[in-house]
Amino acid sequence: MLIMGYCADLFYLGREAYQPLPSWGHFFISLGADIYETIDPNRRLVIGIAVPSRAYAAVLIALGMIANGSGTGNGAAHVDRLSNLAIDTPLFLFKEQADGMHRAKGLYKGCSLKNIGGTEVFYIKVQLDRAGHAHREFPLTMWPSIQVAAFPVESMPAGERWSKVTVENPFATLAVGSRQAKDLAMRSRLECVILGQANALSRETVDTPFAVRDQDGLFVEGRLQDLVRAHRFSSGMEAFRSDVLPTDNPDMDKAAGSLAPPLAILDGSAAYLKWRHMFRGTNRVVVLDRADRGFEAAVHTLNDEYTLERDVTLERDGDADPGFEAVPPGIDVMAFWETAQ
Repeated sequence: MLIMGYCADLFYLGREAYQPLPSWGHFFISLGADIYETIDPNRRLVIGIAVPSRAYAAVLIALGMIANGSGTGNGAAHVDRLSNLAIDTPLFLFKEQADGMHRAKGLYKGCSLKNIGGTEVFYIKVQLDRAGHAHREFPLTMWPSIQVAAFPVESMPAGERWSKVTVENPFATLAVGSRQAKDLAMRSRLECVILGQANALSRETVDTPFAVRDQDGLFVEGRLQDLVRAHRFSSGMEAFRSDVLPTDNPDMDKAAGSLAPPLAILDGSAAYLKWRHMFRGTNRVVVLDRADRGFEAAVHTLNDEYTLERDVTLERDGDADPGFEAVPPGIDVMAFWETAQ
C-alpha cells in the first residue's frame, strides 16, 4: 500500500530481522515529496537541516522527490531535450512486443520536419548500428519511448539489435506502483543531484538492503538505488533519475557545469562550504551533521545566506513549510525563498 500516494512503507534490516523505517526516515521522504510540489521557476527554495547524523538523510530526501514525480514527466520538456541533443548522443529505444519490452541502442542524428498529408510532423533520426548503415526516423508520437543513455559509442552493435529487457523489479513495483516503476526503469531525466561523500552514499544507496511487504505480508528486498536511480552507481545501461557528485572532485565545476536538476542536496558541511556556489539556479537542501568538524562554520554561513539572500517578496499567502508538520526530535529545520538565478 502506498503511503501518501507515492511510496510504500519501507523496512530496514536490523540485527536479526527487518524493522520499520524510523519516523525520521519518513520525515525525509515526505520532505523530498513536498519539495517536488513546491517547484516554481520564478523562485527557489533553500532548506537547511541540522541532524545528529547525516546518514541516509540525503538519499531519502531524493527518494521522496523522485517517487512523487515518477510517471509525471513533462512531455514537452522531453521533446525539447531530444530535439536539442548533440549529434551522436547515445539513445535507448523501447518497444513493446508480445513477449515483453525490448530495447535497442541508437545514436542521435538530428531532427526534421516533414509534411505528411498536409500536416507537419516532427521526426527524430536515429542510427541503429555501428557503421551507420541502419537509420530510422521516428515521429513525435514515439518520442516518449526514446531516452537519452550513457553507454560508450563504441559499444554500438554491428547491426540493428533489439533485446528483451526487464523494466520492472518487484521491490520498485511494490514501493512506488507498477506504472511508476516502469517509468523509472525506462525514462532518464535528472531530478536530483547529491553533492557528498561518494563512498558513504554508495553504501546507503547500493549496499544496504531495504524491503517492502507484498500483499501476503512477505518482505520483498531491494536497494534504494532501485528507486533513486543514481547515474554514478549504475552500469550506464540503465535509466537514471539522480546523480552523485563527490565533494572531493577537483573538477566539480566541469562535472556540474551542464547539469540543471530541480533539486540539489548538499550532504554535509564540507559539501556546503566548498560548493555552495554551485546550482544557484535550483532548489537546494543543505544537510548539516552536528558531528562534522565544519558544522558551526556551515551554520554561520547558512545564516548569513538567509540574511542576505532571503527575498520576502517571494513568500506568498498559503505557502507552507515543506514537511515541517512533524519534524522529529533532534532535527532542526529552516527554509527561505530566493530569487531564481
